[in-house]
Amino acid sequence: MSSAVDRLWSTKAAVAALLGLAGFFVYFRTLAASISWGDSPELTAAAFDAGVPHPTGYPLYMMLAHAFMRALPVGSIAYRMNLLSALSAGSAVALIYLLVLRVSRARWASLLATLAFAYSQTFWSQSVIAEHYPFAILSIAAVLGCVLAWDRRGERYWLFTSAVVYGLCLSHHMMSLLLAPGLLAFALTSRHRRQFLQELPRTLPLCLLPLCLYVYLPLAALRDPSMNWGDPRTWDRFVAHVTGRQYHTAMFHMTRAQLWGHVQDYLGLGLKGRAGFLRTQFGPGFFWLAPLGAWSLARRQRRLFGLTLLIYLLDLIYALNYYIYNVEVYYLPSHLMVAIWIACGLRQMEVWLGLLWRRIAVPAAHRRPLNQVLGSTLLVMPISLLFANWQFNDHHNDWNALMYARAALANLKPHAVLLAGGDDYYFPLMYTRFVEHRRPDVILLGFYDMIRPERRRLTTRYRSQGLVVRVPHAFGHGLPPGQREDYRLLKAVVDDNVGRRPVYVLGPPESLRTPWLASVLAAYYRVVDSNVPAMELSRHAPPLAVAAPRPQRVKRIRFGLRRPDGEVENDLEFLGDDVAAVRKGGVPWLRVSYFWRVNNQALARPARVWVIFTDAAGQYRRKADRSPEFHNIHPLAYGAGLGTHELPRALRETFNIYVPPGEWNKRLHMRLAVALGQVFLPTSASRDPWVDLGELPVSRGVE
Repeated sequence: MSSAVDRLWSTKAAVAALLGLAGFFVYFRTLAASISWGDSPELTAAAFDAGVPHPTGYPLYMMLAHAFMRALPVGSIAYRMNLLSALSAGSAVALIYLLVLRVSRARWASLLATLAFAYSQTFWSQSVIAEHYPFAILSIAAVLGCVLAWDRRGERYWLFTSAVVYGLCLSHHMMSLLLAPGLLAFALTSRHRRQFLQELPRTLPLCLLPLCLYVYLPLAALRDPSMNWGDPRTWDRFVAHVTGRQYHTAMFHMTRAQLWGHVQDYLGLGLKGRAGFLRTQFGPGFFWLAPLGAWSLARRQRRLFGLTLLIYLLDLIYALNYYIYNVEVYYLPSHLMVAIWIACGLRQMEVWLGLLWRRIAVPAAHRRPLNQVLGSTLLVMPISLLFANWQFNDHHNDWNALMYARAALANLKPHAVLLAGGDDYYFPLMYTRFVEHRRPDVILLGFYDMIRPERRRLTTRYRSQGLVVRVPHAFGHGLPPGQREDYRLLKAVVDDNVGRRPVYVLGPPESLRTPWLASVLAAYYRVVDSNVPAMELSRHAPPLAVAAPRPQRVKRIRFGLRRPDGEVENDLEFLGDDVAAVRKGGVPWLRVSYFWRVNNQALARPARVWVIFTDAAGQYRRKADRSPEFHNIHPLAYGAGLGTHELPRALRETFNIYVPPGEWNKRLHMRLAVALGQVFLPTSASRDPWVDLGELPVSRGVE
């Protein structure tokens, strides 16, 4: 009997290992080449320096990642961090198979459901970049597997192991708290509940002991690493960090419209051309099996159904009420429960199929081959998910975030100060500055460290690098009730350093229009001289006037309002441009000067210049929102004419235009238009407001 059990277990373990390898192989083939957009660069920079990442800190993940990247001298630091995600995800896939098999008791159904989860869009997307979610799913699968083993065997070993693993799970991600009600209900309804209650004085300390890993956060903060989010060296800041206090305003504070929008996004209701987060994960071939499997599990094993249902509902309620841009990743635990139900649905279909064979009198010798053929046919469904999601999740040649960060730093003047905020704009620069050690002369300051009084030390520590930091009197005091932000230190740093060293603000234009930031920047000219979203603050207007415009590429085009006779007024005249290829920071740039003659100040001051780079047919790369990927869209004359400022009659504006990797070694055309608000001005060249400035003479100058 023992040998039979051993053989059965070895078979299960072998299948689980093969599925884990199948998942890892796909993740490895699509693994991000370097950092990606989102939290990936920040987490990598924090792990590299054994620092403190964003709340809730993820101490277990940070220590593991730091050790992993130090022990594995393969590729860049970012690549190693991505590889850790792929390994975590592959291990999770193996454990998920064993978990699903324990619940569904059907090997073929468990295999299919596990592959469906492995190749689902969201889990796959997190498995190829530096993220903590694959490790979180690995931890959840391990906890559930241990708890089910204890429930079946009643051995104290599994009870104690469950407690320790759940404690480790909590020391990685506080979202694991959502498992607690389901696990507690499952334990209290077990036939071994008396043992559970008797051993509680031992299991509770075993569960709480791994939480001591959170001491990593204040210890790391005391070292004052470059990545020191929130500086949790005091008790109050430590509690704020571990509980994610700064995100509480985004949790369960949504309007009805926002909540309904999340429900629509999840279920795909009213979304044209989009299926929603839930159906997108498993596709129509698998999705319909989930309710059938939930019904089947409820009939067969009510306690297991209750466990999966509680985890599913609590995670769903939490994610639906969390107003955050990447909320889809918070549905991953609920997606895991759906995968379990899918396996149960497949098992139920197998049961019904057996009844059908008996009803139509199919000989017993023929049933097994028929079942195997049908089961093999069902492999089409996870394979279809594999092909459907490959392009979406393939980042093996994605260098965009890294090249953007290198370009953004390379374009800064020597000894610059960069004030920044926003994940996609700021986090890649953190990696490039603190891991690649590029531009050590540049000081990076986060907006939210400067406006939170309890974090002032994260700003004052840069006095040693020559930054003038004058903390205003009573900073942090006298604030209105409920307000935690004080903008006086930010204003003081800007006022005291503009003129002493270059000061830049990084971020998308819409984020820089927030009232508190706009009031700080109102006294300065804001010069944007590149397509990287960074503006230099200056007390003086940028030099624009040119006595005798002599562009290298002459092309005279009139822009203006159209007269009744159909002619275009000569309100603004484009005279030509200069274009040269340059390399800065190891990435290619175009240095472009545009020459203009202003004949109508009222029209020219608010004008916005659109320059996009296209192929010969006018096609260009688009972002997800259909806007151009590679462009130089800017206010005329850097926006110096906004308001009442007069523009020179003849002017030249010069831009450093970073060329993203997708456009390297292509023959590109520059196309220019001028807009007032949302309306493009007519031109004297044609009915089309876009003017083709010709092919770039440097289009094949990139290595």
